[in-house]
Amino acid sequence: MGIASDVTAKLREAALPLELVKGEGGYCYFVWDQVDQGGAYETLSVMTPYLKDHTVEEWVTMGKAFAADMAVKHAEYLASGPDKFKLVFKGRDSRD
Repeated sequence: MGIASDVTAKLREAALPLELVKGEGGYCYFVWDQVDQGGAYETLSVMTPYLKDHTVEEWVTMGKAFAADMAVKHAEYLASGPDKFKLVFKGRDSRD
């Protein structure tokens, strides 16, 4: 397995909806995907040309920090109610 798949496996073992992906142009990014659970889809870019620039443990630590931030945002969204945060896509209310 490669670094990205090792990191993703460790994050999934911790029950985090994250995936580490190698992007193009000198960056990698984490993908947070909870859309199927009424949550958000977010990414966090890490500017580094190579996955090997960080250890698996460093990547996991970065992913867990991102997950903690996303968990707070998700809790705030749920606590505020759906009318407070109106999601708009191409000029239309996403609930239409």
